Amino acid sequence: MRRIKLSIIIVTAFFVSFIPFYSQALSHKGSCKILVVNSYHKGYLWSDRIMEGIDSVFASINDSVAYYEYLDTKRNSSPEYMEYLKKVFLLKYSKNDFNIIILSDDNAFNFILQFRNTIFKNVPIVFCGINNYDPSMIKGYADITGIAEYYNPSKTQQAAQLLFPEKDLYISICDNTESGLINQKLFVDSAKNLPKNIRLEFWQNLSSSELEEKMKNAPFNSVLFYTDFNRDGDGKVISTRDAELFISKSKAPVFGRQEWLLGKGLFGGMIVSGYYQGQTAAQMAISILNGKNAGSIPVVAENANRYMFDYRVMNKYNIKISDLPKDSIVINKPSSFFDFYRKNRIYVLGTGLVFMMIIVVILSVALYKISSLSRERKNLVADLSDSIKRIKRIDGLLPICAVCKKIRNDKGYWEQIEDYIKDHSSADFSHSLCRDCANKLYPDMDFGKDDDA
Repeated sequence: MRRIKLSIIIVTAFFVSFIPFYSQALSHKGSCKILVVNSYHKGYLWSDRIMEGIDSVFASINDSVAYYEYLDTKRNSSPEYMEYLKKVFLLKYSKNDFNIIILSDDNAFNFILQFRNTIFKNVPIVFCGINNYDPSMIKGYADITGIAEYYNPSKTQQAAQLLFPEKDLYISICDNTESGLINQKLFVDSAKNLPKNIRLEFWQNLSSSELEEKMKNAPFNSVLFYTDFNRDGDGKVISTRDAELFISKSKAPVFGRQEWLLGKGLFGGMIVSGYYQGQTAAQMAISILNGKNAGSIPVVAENANRYMFDYRVMNKYNIKISDLPKDSIVINKPSSFFDFYRKNRIYVLGTGLVFMMIIVVILSVALYKISSLSRERKNLVADLSDSIKRIKRIDGLLPICAVCKKIRNDKGYWEQIEDYIKDHSSADFSHSLCRDCANKLYPDMDFGKDDDA
């Protein structure tokens, strides 16, 4: 039993050593009030992903109160509307006591900076999703940091060139919104570094039906870039479902930067992750709540983006994972055991631990039974040896005298048959007369027919 216990302890210790324990989550000192201002509306996937990233961090804080404001500027951006929002904020937050403010995207950033010297004068600010960030944007303001939405079309163009070297027509899909025009200019500037045989074309400010038709009939030698198409030429706000419909009907591969379109037909590219933006911003906010000065935290810029591709779309164009740029992230690829283990490490290790403990118990029981059988075998062998020692066998050809019936022993001497048998077995003799011999020796006596004399 001691051996069994020791085996179980060793196996348990081995598996437990591989299970990650997180003894300290993100924390803050004391209670806090957080204001989160989103430029857009709930249901807009880009900013929804930012909110998910923020919430993933703040979920670890028990003693906090978060206020969420959606400016809805994708659907409403007139000067009158913005002036109305300004009055609402002045009315709601003139006596604010927020510990920190998190801003999502350009419109929220520009809007809240109007109050920097009034109602939000001493409140630290963390921003995310800011396009084309430049340090001059926060010059003269204290306690501001964040993560920029750095769009680098050249990286996506390089990926298209690497994966589709035979295609020489690059088509940019864009709208006429402020962010759309900025991103279109970045696309054009980046394209100056492309080989001279690559031509550019722009599908700009089209209606939804026009764009859908063009994508269905995209030239065979083209690569499409979904640069920025959030509002069509008729003023309709493009939903995720609309964008998915356009892309799914495209005859040409569609590259882009939008994380929320991955898995919905987008081939991939240098992707800006809304979730990562929100998560990083919230982690910065935690550091500030724990006493760090916001101005001492560097703004995160270019290294926030990642090459990401959709395996299912890659298959459509016969592109292998090995063809992709180095360190690319691939979604929807077939799961390997390692992927399953990484996502379910604790369950795998727990199941393995239980399985190993069962094996240890089975082996221990088997070893116990084998040990018992071994002892029984030793006892049987000992008993058999003792029995063999007690047995004396007589075998082979025995020379015996035909007259006196003496037997010649191994040394050549003749001896009585009784003595010989006594020496070579465990038998003993008692002397008597058979009826025939008794009648010969004593003819006058009657010994009967069956009894010995």
